[in-house]
Amino acid sequence: SGTDFLKAADEVLAEMSKLLSLPVREPLKRSVRTKDEIRSYLVRNMREKQDTAKIHADVRVLEMLGLLPKDFPLEQTLLDLLTQQIAGVYDSKGREFFIAASTQPGEERVIMAHELTHALEDQSFHIEQWSKAVKGNDDAQFARDAVLEGSAMVAMVSYLMRDSGTGFRDLENFDPALLLGDVDNSPELNGVPLVLKDQLLFPYLAGATFSIKVLGAHGGWTGLRYIFENPPASTQQIMHPDLYLRGVLP
Repeated sequence: SGTDFLKAADEVLAEMSKLLSLPVREPLKRSVRTKDEIRSYLVRNMREKQDTAKIHADVRVLEMLGLLPKDFPLEQTLLDLLTQQIAGVYDSKGREFFIAASTQPGEERVIMAHELTHALEDQSFHIEQWSKAVKGNDDAQFARDAVLEGSAMVAMVSYLMRDSGTGFRDLENFDPALLLGDVDNSPELNGVPLVLKDQLLFPYLAGATFSIKVLGAHGGWTGLRYIFENPPASTQQIMHPDLYLRGVLP
């Protein structure tokens, strides 16, 4: 029910704040939304964020490289995928967290752990401005996405393992793909061109591996500030965290 949701969100927010060493600087707006409401939010968000001419150009390039079939319905496919998959959203523009009404109670807190990591990072590091700082450079923007999604993935794992005394050392060999289930045989991703699959999953998977490595090298979660103040310059640094740690630029 609504009140249970609000109570759970407050509890998880407090737990994540402690886990990540990030303060709750302001009360969090939170609400339960239907799948349709989440979809229309995603559509709005997609339209606002993306320049249609640029999407068209990107699609043409991918077609010419043979990575997308001709006339592939990119926007439609992405929206369908996201709407099916999405259980919770943190909206960094409205600074609000919402969860799908259809979410199973057992999964609710784990999803909250991921999304509320975004909320806490936003309150400390202002995600919206931080991401926009490299507008016009797709690769640098994608690298910053990987920091956001990757750190939220690792936070979610830490939340799940919070009682087992697990530290970053134990996460070094953790395969973040385990959290996403069998992606290759997922009916939703069936028939989705590999280039899109990769683009959707990269921030979560490569981003998680990057976060584990870099946070580990900076003494754990307190290292988040370091990453936000010294963002990776490119996806090369995300894929090769040692280059990031050594400050090697592409």
